[in-house]
Amino acid sequence: MRTERELTIEPEAESERIVTFISHTVKELGKKGAVLGLSGGLDSAVVAHLCVRALTPSRVHGLILPERDSAPQSLEDARRVAKELGIKSEEIELTPALSALGAYRPIPRFAARPWLVRRVYKRFKRKAGVSYLIHSLGPPAERPEFSFASFALPKLRMRMITLYQYASRLGYAVAGTTNRTEWEVGHYDRYGDGACDIDSIRHLYKTQVRELARYLGVPAAIIEKPPSPDLIPGITDELALGLSYAELDPILSLLDQGGTDEEVVKIVGVERVAVVEVRRAVEEARKMRRLPLGLDKRG
Repeated sequence: MRTERELTIEPEAESERIVTFISHTVKELGKKGAVLGLSGGLDSAVVAHLCVRALTPSRVHGLILPERDSAPQSLEDARRVAKELGIKSEEIELTPALSALGAYRPIPRFAARPWLVRRVYKRFKRKAGVSYLIHSLGPPAERPEFSFASFALPKLRMRMITLYQYASRLGYAVAGTTNRTEWEVGHYDRYGDGACDIDSIRHLYKTQVRELARYLGVPAAIIEKPPSPDLIPGITDELALGLSYAELDPILSLLDQGGTDEEVVKIVGVERVAVVEVRRAVEEARKMRRLPLGLDKRG
């Protein structure tokens, strides 16, 4: 059982494989091109690069979708990716629509300070009874009283609505940016960033996406900055997950190979509770991917 072998990719060959997939899928769907959200993060930058290689810049449309809590640096990085790739991009401010929905009520502007939100979030996790992945709670994590979920989910879903509106107008496919790590533990919203037509990096763990980014020429500043969904002030992926991707990816890889909790603890060097919660998160994510349920799916 080896994590190195499972997590190693050949960037050039992988890039060509994904580019071919995107090109063929867009054609199969009868679409003219692809539209994607440019967040300024690693995953969207990689997908943008791959789409340009597959379709040419003229057939890729980027949407930059800021709202009240978007980090200024994220906007700058998103603009930089669009400019360097030569793709058409538009910026659409989502704050008015989110305000109308009451999305900001759980964390009003005066309380949306990164240091304060981080402190409250850590207390929130303790109260929820998890040390690492909040995702291991499964459906309870989406209850309205868990204010962080009710605060973040409308933002993801408003982004999805906007992407599909533009995709329909242009006759384009929506390109998703969810990676395998996020997919496995449920670190995405199935009606938000999980809703798309093409999921070209869903088979790659986050550390593999980073390796591919270096090959594609994604700016180093984007590759090296702490990953964040840019939804809640001060909340990075590592804080939300409780683990770094350098720890989480090997855990997922070993579990996928059938490793026991004890084997994973020994190889990766993490606490057993971390492995237990990752395993629970994976199981809960699989349950949620079965939705919506219907009588036609019950045999």
